[in-house]
Amino acid sequence: AVLAADISADQTLIALGGPQRVVRIYSTETGRLMHELRKHTNWIYSLEFSPDSVLLASGDRNGGLLVWEAWTGREYLTLKGHGDAVTGVSWRLDSNALVSCSQDGTIRLWEMENGAQIRQWAGHGGGVASVEFARNGRLVSAGRDRTTKIWQQDGKQIRTFEAFSDYALEVSICDETDRVISGDWSGEIRIWNAADGKRIGNLVQNPPALVTRLESANTQLTALQATSVQLAKVATATKSAADEVVQQLDKATKEMNAAKTIIDQKMAMQKTVDAKLKAATAALDVATKSTVKLGIVVPTLAELAQKAAELSKKAADDKEVAKIAADTKAISETRSKQLAASQQEKAKQTTAMQQATVELKKVQMELAAAQTAYTTAKAMVDQLTPQVKPMQDKAVAAKKANDDSNAQVTQATQQRDHWQSAISFAKQLTVLEKQKQDSEAIADQRRNEAGEALTALAAAETLTATANQKRATAQKGLTDAEKAVADGNTKVEQSTKAIADLVVQDKTTKDRMVELNKILAPLIQAAAQTKLAVDNAPKDEGLAAIQKQLQEQVTAKQGLIKTAQTEVATYATTMAARQVQLEKEKIAVPTYMENRKKAETGLQVATKAMEPFVAAEGKTKQVVADAQKKVDEADAVTAGVAAKIAVLKGIAQQ
Repeated sequence: AVLAADISADQTLIALGGPQRVVRIYSTETGRLMHELRKHTNWIYSLEFSPDSVLLASGDRNGGLLVWEAWTGREYLTLKGHGDAVTGVSWRLDSNALVSCSQDGTIRLWEMENGAQIRQWAGHGGGVASVEFARNGRLVSAGRDRTTKIWQQDGKQIRTFEAFSDYALEVSICDETDRVISGDWSGEIRIWNAADGKRIGNLVQNPPALVTRLESANTQLTALQATSVQLAKVATATKSAADEVVQQLDKATKEMNAAKTIIDQKMAMQKTVDAKLKAATAALDVATKSTVKLGIVVPTLAELAQKAAELSKKAADDKEVAKIAADTKAISETRSKQLAASQQEKAKQTTAMQQATVELKKVQMELAAAQTAYTTAKAMVDQLTPQVKPMQDKAVAAKKANDDSNAQVTQATQQRDHWQSAISFAKQLTVLEKQKQDSEAIADQRRNEAGEALTALAAAETLTATANQKRATAQKGLTDAEKAVADGNTKVEQSTKAIADLVVQDKTTKDRMVELNKILAPLIQAAAQTKLAVDNAPKDEGLAAIQKQLQEQVTAKQGLIKTAQTEVATYATTMAARQVQLEKEKIAVPTYMENRKKAETGLQVATKAMEPFVAAEGKTKQVVADAQKKVDEADAVTAGVAAKIAVLKGIAQQ
C-alpha cells in the first residue's frame, strides 16, 4: 500500500512511502528505482520534496521526521520533537523551512541549516491531520477538532473556518484564487475565501457520469419550462388586469382634473360676469335716476327758455333779460343733451345687464355640469385607487415568479448546454489526444529517419570533402603548372626584349663612336697646329687659351670614345650571356607545357572522380531535406492538433 507520495518540482523524481517503513525514490525518465531509504521505524504517513527538488522530508507513525538528499538518498537531518504520528509535512517556498504536523496536536516549524526547531504551537485539539505552506508564507491546517485554520508563521491564528460534521483530514490552499479547500472523514469537501472566511461552495467527490447529468438536466429543464409557461400566462393576465385598472384610473383622473380645471375656469368667469352684472346694474341705476331727474327738468327748462325768449323779444333793449334768455336756453340745451346721453347710457347698461344675466346663467349651467362631471370622475378615482396597488403588487409578484422561473429555465438551459458541451468536449478531446499521440509517434519516426539521413549525409560529405581535397590539389597543380608556363614565356619574352634592347644600345653606342671619331681627327689636327703656333709665339695668351681648349676637347672626346668602346664590349658580353640564358629558357618552356598538360589531365581525372560523390551528397541532402520536411509536416500536424486542444480547453474554461 502507498500512504504517501510526491513528485519533485522539476518532474524528475517520484517518492513513495507506506506500511513497509521504506521510502522509495524512482526516476520519472527511466522508471528505475534509485534509492530505498530505510531508517523509519513505523508506517510512513507523509512525505514531500522541497520546491527546489534538492531535499525530501518524510514522517512516520512513531513521530519520526527525516530529511533526505533527494538525488543521493543520503540522510540530511533528523528532526526530533513530535510525540505522535507525523501526519503532514510542507515546505516553505524558499526551501529553507519545513512545517510538520502531528497527532500530538502540534504544528512545528524547522530551519534546514542545522535542523533546529524555529517554533511550535498547539494546532488542533485531538491531533492535526494536515498542514500546508502557502506561497505568501501563511499556513493552513486541518484537524480532529473538525476545523480548518489559517496561521501566520509565528503561530498566530488568522482565522478558523466553520467546523465540519466529522474529523477534518485534508487541507490545501489555492494561491492564485486565495481559496482554502478542505475535506473531512465523511467525504465532504468545502471551499472558502481565505480573505473573509465565507464559504463559496462544496465539491462533489463522486460526480455522476456526464450522460447521467445531461439526462437529469434535460428532465429538470422540461419541468421548469412547463412551469415557466404557466407562470408567464399568469404574469401576462395579472399585468393586463393591472394595466387596465391603471388606464381606467388614469382616464378618470384626467377627467376629474379636466372637470376641476373647468370648475376653476367657470367660477372665475362667474366672478367676472357677476362683477359685470353688478357694474351694469349700478350704471343703469345711475342712468335711470339721471333720466328721471332730467326728464322732469328738461321740459320745464324748455318752457322757461321759450318764455325767456319771448320776454327778451318784448324787451329788446333789456340786456339783462336777453342774458337770462340766453342762459336759460343754454341750460335747457345742456340738460336736453344730458337727458339724451342718460337715456343712451340707460339703454346701453340695460343691454349690458341683460347680456351679463344671460352669460351668468350660461356660466352657472356650465359650472354645474363641470361639478357633476368632477363628482362622477372623483367617485371613479376613489373607487379605482385602492384597487391599483394590490393588482400591481399581484402583477409584480407574478412577474417576479415568472422571472425567477425564467432564470431557473436559463440556468437549467445553461446547465444542459454545459453538459452537452462537456460531452462534446470529452469526445473531441479524446479524438484530438489520439490524433496528437499518432502525430507525435509519426514525428518521432520521421525524426529517426531524418537522423539516419543526417548520418548518411555526414558520411557523404566526408567522401565529397576527400574527393574535393584531391581535386583542389590537382587544381593547385594545374595552377602551378600554368604559372610555370606563364613565367617561362615571360622570361623568354623578357630575355628576347633585353637582347633586342642591347642590340639597339650597342648600335647607338657604335654610331656615337663613329661620330666621335669623325670629330676627333679634325680636333687633333687643329690642336697640333695651334700648339705649333703657340710654340712659335709663346707669349700669345689668346692663342694659348684656344690651344688649351682644343686639347681639352680632344681629351674629352677620346674619353667618350673609350667609354663607348667599354660599353660596346660590355654589351657584347651581356648579349652573349643573355643569348645563352634565352636558349635555356626556350628549352624549359616545352617542359612547362608538358607539365601543364599533365596537371590538366590530373584535374580532369580528379573532377571526374569527384562527380559521383557530389551527386551522392546532393541526393543525400535531398533525402535529408525531404526527411526534415516530413518532420516539419508531422510537427505542424502535432502543433495544429495541440492548438485545437488548447482552443478546445480554452472554450471549456470559458
